Amino acid sequence: MSGYGMMSGYAFQNGTTAVSYLNEDTANKQMKNSLKGATIDKKNNTITFSGKYITIVMLGGPETADGKFVVGGLINPTIQVPKDATISLEMINEDEEMPHGVEITNANSPYFYMTMMQGGIYNANSVVSPLPPASNDNYPSAVTIFTADGNGTFYYICQYPGHAAKGMYGKFIIK
Repeated sequence: MSGYGMMSGYAFQNGTTAVSYLNEDTANKQMKNSLKGATIDKKNNTITFSGKYITIVMLGGPETADGKFVVGGLINPTIQVPKDATISLEMINEDEEMPHGVEITNANSPYFYMTMMQGGIYNANSVVSPLPPASNDNYPSAVTIFTADGNGTFYYICQYPGHAAKGMYGKFIIK
């Protein structure tokens, strides 16, 4: 079982690492390092990654984008990755008030309160279950690794109830 719930607390599934805690400087360095070799198109709010091994770092709910994802300084960008790339997806929760997680899904918007019921996950390992809220410059972080082995347009969403419905999602394109 995975996810956040009154009875289960925070639990993780499949390829997700245990929660670690980062400070702001470390989180920023990891974001910067993940963008090496990526093309950032601010005009079209798109980040295109290249290569066979890709690291994507997502910040959840930072002050600059409360209730949204930030990748490479862009809010809820379209993320493009090549087919057959190995993706290391790191979720860092910078929100001090709410849990946030990330899941790659085939469910398209509009999203409802319980988005995880709208479609399937892309891959059993393309999920980081909701992380606890941040506190005192301690940002919870977890990583999952999966292979982008199918072409198409998918979506990354925060699967915590109500978050995707309020705009915490973006496109994830594999080509």
